[in-house]
Amino acid sequence: MNIAAIFFVFAALGGILMLVMRLLGHGRPPTWLAVGHGAIAGTGLATLGFACSQSMLPVSAIWSLGLLILAALGGATLFIGFHLRGRPFPLLFAIGHGLTAVAGLGFLLNAIFG
Repeated sequence: MNIAAIFFVFAALGGILMLVMRLLGHGRPPTWLAVGHGAIAGTGLATLGFACSQSMLPVSAIWSLGLLILAALGGATLFIGFHLRGRPFPLLFAIGHGLTAVAGLGFLLNAIFG
């Protein structure tokens, strides 16, 4: 779970950077940043999923996994539906994606440190 949390913190930093870029008027982030963000988050999701399948974890870790899967679906929608089509991503959808991911990270940190 600790390694998954590290991946998610780095993914969050990339997500914050993309949100700031959008707020500063950039239509969409560079593709390398969007793909890197998704790859790091996906690696964290796979790591957490593996941890959940291999041992008995606290309930908050399971909630974390569910929320982060939901956030991943939102991120995939943003990337496929907007980024690849050259359209700026909708701000409220991106904020919802980020808040869902932050909630998932919060549950994961609670499972680790709580």
